[in-house]
Amino acid sequence: FTAFPCTGCHDCGQQHHTDPYFDPSQSQTFHALLCPDECQEHATCSSTSRRCEFTQSYTEGSSWTAYQATDVLYAGGPDVLEAANPLDRQYSLPFMFGCLQHETGLFITQLADGIMGLSAHETTLPKQLYNQGKLEYNMFAMCFRKELGTSKRGVTAGSMTLGGVSSTLDTTPMVFARNTQPYGWFTVQVQNIYIAKNGGTQFLLDHTASDEFLKSIVKVPIDIAQVNSGKGVIVDSGTTDTYLNANVLPAFVKVWRQVTGMDYTHT
Repeated sequence: FTAFPCTGCHDCGQQHHTDPYFDPSQSQTFHALLCPDECQEHATCSSTSRRCEFTQSYTEGSSWTAYQATDVLYAGGPDVLEAANPLDRQYSLPFMFGCLQHETGLFITQLADGIMGLSAHETTLPKQLYNQGKLEYNMFAMCFRKELGTSKRGVTAGSMTLGGVSSTLDTTPMVFARNTQPYGWFTVQVQNIYIAKNGGTQFLLDHTASDEFLKSIVKVPIDIAQVNSGKGVIVDSGTTDTYLNANVLPAFVKVWRQVTGMDYTHT
């Protein structure tokens, strides 16, 4: 789900974010969904405002509360006059999102205003653009790079492509993992876990892997069924953390100490 702070958001960290709160009163096309008939996706009805409210919590402890609304959205530049650009308006669409009214944890201190959900779901921006004929393919791509500093003007820390894939920023060939779930979380099947003796950021275990590279990695003995149990192993664009199944812990820390000579910690 896509959500960002709106006017009235309580302690939502405006001093940290790149933009002020969104002011619905300044939009002629804004509409807050009203209950009971307009609520979507498990929203609850507020007895006082009659708005459709919902809450989202995250594994690392952050959460937010919002009400559902729609407005005309377009992918354009930071200049408000670009909303009148015929090319930008060509890709505009009525879009449902959450108007944040309360935040906790990292949502208060993060640089970004809110969060854009990108699961395999009908309410996400790429799927809505595809459903309304704005994109030829139901695809999106995200490319990240490490940025050393931050700024209220924003951070150029990668790119996002809607409706396809751009390889202009790639430094290595793209590697694919099959998505095992057609709906909801992007879920992959983990076959092996390795720890690299020399660290690094680029690994490709295929027929091109050299003997030297194969000697530089140590395989963690895992139970494949356990690792992929429950909801499975998901690839989530909404977190910067990596979580391993708890069943992996004994074997992982043993190999980690073997490779690094020290106990594993989160630091």
